[in-house]
Amino acid sequence: MQETFPIVAGRALVMHDAITGSDQPIMVAVGQPYWIEEGRHAAVPLAIHGACGRLPDLEGHDTFQVMMMAIGFLGEALEMMPDGVEVRWPDGRPYFVGESLFGPGSASVQ
Repeated sequence: MQETFPIVAGRALVMHDAITGSDQPIMVAVGQPYWIEEGRHAAVPLAIHGACGRLPDLEGHDTFQVMMMAIGFLGEALEMMPDGVEVRWPDGRPYFVGESLFGPGSASVQ
């Protein structure tokens, strides 16, 4: 597993520690999906830089499936931060306010 990879999709966020008041910039990153076995088995690299770092590649049936899995997995990982840690947009607003998939200012259902 390569430690670094070209980022195809990324999002800059901040982990805020409510106990210490400190902020840690993080980058959620999805790399280029690739075929393990052409047309039958694909994988995608992913990471949360600044938090847990490089994660194991997710594997699935095809490149579309692994991209969908990666986005879902990373979203769930951000929701499972330790007690006292919140994920925020870089401007300090809470991240999980119905806009995490589409970004700030999106017309999402709340």
